[in-house]
Order: sequence, then C-alpha cells, then structure tokens
Amino acid sequence: MSTTRGTGLVGAIAVCAALFAGAPPAAAAAGPKLLHVPPDLFAAGGPLGSLDINASGIVLGDGPNGSLLRVSPAMARLGFRDIMFTVPRLEREVVFGPLGTTLRLRIPGSDPADPAATIQSTRVAARIAGASIELSAAFERQGPELTGEYSAVDPRTGEEGWVRALDVEVDDLAVTASFPIQARGAELILGAPTVTADFSFTVAGRGWAGVALDGTFAKDAVKSALESAVAKALDLEAYRGPLAATITAWVREGPFQGLPLREIRLQPAADGGLDLLAVTTSDP
Repeated sequence: MSTTRGTGLVGAIAVCAALFAGAPPAAAAAGPKLLHVPPDLFAAGGPLGSLDINASGIVLGDGPNGSLLRVSPAMARLGFRDIMFTVPRLEREVVFGPLGTTLRLRIPGSDPADPAATIQSTRVAARIAGASIELSAAFERQGPELTGEYSAVDPRTGEEGWVRALDVEVDDLAVTASFPIQARGAELILGAPTVTADFSFTVAGRGWAGVALDGTFAKDAVKSALESAVAKALDLEAYRGPLAATITAWVREGPFQGLPLREIRLQPAADGGLDLLAVTTSDP
C-alpha cells in the first residue's frame, strides 16, 4: 500500500471510528474474541445501516464518462464520492454481399435527469455473503434501453453518418458485484470486485417488436460491456477504500474495542454471514 493510500484509509478509519464508537455489537459473540457478522450488516437498522447504501444509485448512459455511480449522502460524509465511468458503444463490421457497413448499439443519452434516455437503478442493496460483500442493483423497465444504428452515406450530402434502425429492450436488468473480504493483519481490505449482469434482450418497435436476441453475439457483447464497465468503476479506491475502512473501524471501535489486535481471521458462517476471530498480541 502506498503512503498516500494508507494515509487516506487511516483518515477514513478515524472518521468512521468517531461515528461508530460506542455502538453495540451486531450480534452476540460466542466468545470475547469471536464476532459474528450477519448477512444484513448494511440493512436498515443493521450495524452499518447508517451508510444508507439503498439511497445510492447507478445511472448507465452513453459516451465517455456518461455513466454515474452515485453514493448516498451518508456515504459521502465518510469519504465515498460519486464516480463517473464509461459504458462503451458496441460496433461491429458486417458485410452483405458486395456491401459492407458498421452496426452500432448504444444507450440513447447520458443526462442523469432523463430516465427515458438512460438506464437507471431502482434499488441498490448490500449484504454479507460469506467472505464477500455483495452489492446488487435492479434497474427500471421503461421503454427501449438501447438504440441500434448502422453507418450509411447520405445520398444528398455524400457524408457518412448513423441511421437509426431499431430500438432494443434490456428488460429486468440486474447487476451484482461481489467484493472478496480479505484480512491483512488487523485490517480488513476488499479485493477487486467480480460483476455479473442478467437481463432479457428483445427488439422493440419498427415492425420487429418482440424478436428475442437472447443467445446472440449482441447480447453477449452488451453483457460483457456492462460487467466490465461497472467492475472498473467499483474497483476504484474512491469506493473500495472507504468501504473497507468503514468495516474495519466498526470492528475495532465496537466489538473488538480495546483488544491489542495482531490479526483478524475470517470464517464463512452457516447463516451466510461471516465470523471474525480476533488474534491478539498475547495469543500464541
């Protein structure tokens, strides 16, 4: 860890400690040095429910930095910040006999205030899933989410441009990111997230309504682009660092307060949560 990064985490831990100091443990511990972290750690009323993760959101838009990971006001006070990122336009060269063109799929717009032209989350939640933090987002189902275009030359001007051919529905989109929880001595850190996206994919309007595109290269390309873009955004230190620091601060200043920690050991629990074992400097 670099000095700058380490300093940032220490500062975030200090802020979190002030917030969580004196907070009671989330669940009864089996012993003075064993803490059970429940799956609903981040839920409303849970030990870290004050982060209000469900008030954050994801907006998927067109073009460079046209997408936005928006954190809740409570998260912003703890050092999180909004993250702009890019969902790439998808282009593919095709040939029809002697003729060729480029096909393109893109999100219609990039204005976060325009849900008709962007793809916006309606629900964001986080939970403990064994030795991972699982962040999930469900997205709205309002009109076409993608525009299909092809490249053509305007016979009047001789200039090449994009012609809108059809709209595509990306319905029931759900994105899930899983951050592996790791222990580095007495500090908890988060590894790079793994992201999966699931949705149905059909043509909308223009005489092709309802034609399914599941199982096509187009759906595979959209799925890969969404997963890669969201993973890169969540992998930034601006998100992973404060999230790990918040959990570490809660453990140190709450359940393990006053213990001379040497290391923390992790063990997935039967209920889907996580058990943390504190190893102190006096332990063999």
